[in-house]
Amino acid sequence: MIQKIFQTSEGHQWHFARIGGANRVLIENAQDLLHLRSLDQKLWTALSCPANNLMIDAKTMQYIDTDNDGRIRVPEILAAVEWLCSLVANPQVFFTPSDTFVLADFNENNADAVMLKNSALQILDFLEADSTETISSAQTANVEQLFVNSDFNGDGVITALSTEREDLKKAIETIIACVGSKTDRCGLEGVNEDLLKEFFTECEQYLQWRSNAGESMTYGNETADLYTIFSAVKEKINDYFFQCKFAQYRSEFAQTELPVNFAELLQNPHETELQAVVNKLPISPISPAVQLSFTERINPAWEQALTAFYTRIFAKEYKQTVMTEAQWIAIQQKFEKYTAWLAQKQGTKVEQLDVAQIADVKTLQEPLYELVVQDNAQKQNVDTILLVDKFIRLRRDIVRILRNFVTFHEFYNDTKSAIFTNGTLFIDQRSCSLCIPVQNVDTHVAMASNSKMFLLYCDCTHKQTKEKQSIVAVLTNGDIDNLMVGRNALYYDKTGADWDATVVKIVDNPISIRQAFFTPYRKFAQFISDQIKKFSSSKESAVEANAMQSIESTGENVSTATTAGSSTAPAAATPFDIGKFVGIFAAIGLAIGAIGGVLVSIVSGFLRLKWWEMPLSILALVLIISGPSMLIAWFNLRTRNLGPILDANGWAINARAVINIPFGNTLTDIAQIPRNANIDLHDPFAVKSMAWWKKLLIVLGILAIAFGVLWYFGIIQRWFHIQ
Repeated sequence: MIQKIFQTSEGHQWHFARIGGANRVLIENAQDLLHLRSLDQKLWTALSCPANNLMIDAKTMQYIDTDNDGRIRVPEILAAVEWLCSLVANPQVFFTPSDTFVLADFNENNADAVMLKNSALQILDFLEADSTETISSAQTANVEQLFVNSDFNGDGVITALSTEREDLKKAIETIIACVGSKTDRCGLEGVNEDLLKEFFTECEQYLQWRSNAGESMTYGNETADLYTIFSAVKEKINDYFFQCKFAQYRSEFAQTELPVNFAELLQNPHETELQAVVNKLPISPISPAVQLSFTERINPAWEQALTAFYTRIFAKEYKQTVMTEAQWIAIQQKFEKYTAWLAQKQGTKVEQLDVAQIADVKTLQEPLYELVVQDNAQKQNVDTILLVDKFIRLRRDIVRILRNFVTFHEFYNDTKSAIFTNGTLFIDQRSCSLCIPVQNVDTHVAMASNSKMFLLYCDCTHKQTKEKQSIVAVLTNGDIDNLMVGRNALYYDKTGADWDATVVKIVDNPISIRQAFFTPYRKFAQFISDQIKKFSSSKESAVEANAMQSIESTGENVSTATTAGSSTAPAAATPFDIGKFVGIFAAIGLAIGAIGGVLVSIVSGFLRLKWWEMPLSILALVLIISGPSMLIAWFNLRTRNLGPILDANGWAINARAVINIPFGNTLTDIAQIPRNANIDLHDPFAVKSMAWWKKLLIVLGILAIAFGVLWYFGIIQRWFHIQ
């Protein structure tokens, strides 16, 4: 590993190392943290990453993600580092990650650090800890519980716990019922200053509106009830008089009749659709007389409402049982002022309260606001207490985050420790340690395929919880002959939980030079195998079709013969076309001859070579076939890049993360028999081998035939200059 030194304008010397195909800064000491802002961002390995689905404390990442957009960016990293460094006497403490922090390491010259220390002591005191010299992440994990039963928790929301006065508690409940609530830090429902202002504003507006009733109350205290009765039939009566006047224009319009048995039908609960139709019919049959009777021929659906209107409103003004349009207009005019007054209604959120209740709550306005003031007075203290948890978590994880963000130090030193890896996949007698969770396989493949690595996408199901997730595993060692979509595997996440995995997609790229050498032959063999299968399948289908056709033809012939009787003469056989078959055999002969001629030319040309040229020609042929595949593999294996895989997961990778052959071999372990293991080489089911003397005779026979052929063609004489 070659180290280089880079000096900034501030005089700080950065140490770089060649890691994964790029020069990466080494985060080694406190001075590196203090001068991190001076490091050119072009030298950072990553510029942003998701705040979730990483193998690190999710709450730590939430603390860094100050804008809560679900992504971690360089400015947020820098802000977190600078905040941490300002709170401790020596930032070197961050390079010894621990869940425990010594309170004496706080910077006593920083007011914020002193407040943080005091808050840490408050937490320890509340928990009745044995020691007040250190505090751990376990002690701050549920720091919100400190405020569960407290009067004030600094969030500006007052609840029933904020006071012991019953009248104030009841007032808070009333306000919540009218204008809603806010959830405080402890999970209780309460009200804040904004809700108090909204409630009392609504009260003022409502009381002011009620005081303007004045002359609108035509019927005194009964006006509201009578207006409700009036409104229930207003639209229907208006429609009735309009249709009556229209009937004067077109007399046939007045023939609308109600069904005779409507009253009976409306009692049937199964006639809901019929009821909807009845509701739309006129309140009474249309008549050119333009009068509405309250006693005769009333639509049953509106009978109750119309009767209430008659007894409570119309009968107080008029003695008859029919109403003319002029009388109806007069009644409407009596409600005009009340209608206009209702249209100006304000404070609707508190209209559920009567005037006396509103007055009672208004007398408690000052003490309610005072409770909010007292709660807000605790804000700084409470916020500082909550910051203790943020500090403890960031203090523990910040260096690890930097080594996975500014540089990929952890990935290249211990892949399993990288925050973007999630576990190990076991498949086909090997384990893949570079496994990364993905959200959408199809979307991920589009970008990740540029990594030039062999990728296995798997859908995983948790053994106990049945939770599902998708991962991509990078395969960097071994063979691929037995890997295919649909194969099952076992996946262990970093917690040790096992998941059932199934391969759902494969991105095929070279794994090794050796595998690339055999790839053309493997593909050719696969092609031949597929063609043979297709040919066999087509022939089998043809034979089956012919057999079925013959059976059907035989059945038809038998049926025809039975129907026609024995006197019917058999059909004449098709004459043998000798010319046709002669042409076929001639074509086959020409094809075989052509192929044979090519083979003879190749063999004769090969035999004319000198003996030392023959192996060279064979080697050249092999290179022609496998050379391009091996050359492409050679280039790809030296440019394999993790970047596209992480980019597809939402990272913004700023530098190459090359996975060369030596490093790649460490990412995939192949099964090996343990050292000093006892191996019984006797396989009872192995194919019995031929006796050695038979093998020797076969070899000697082949050599003799080869010698005879070479002697016959004079090649031996030419090689060894025999006359």
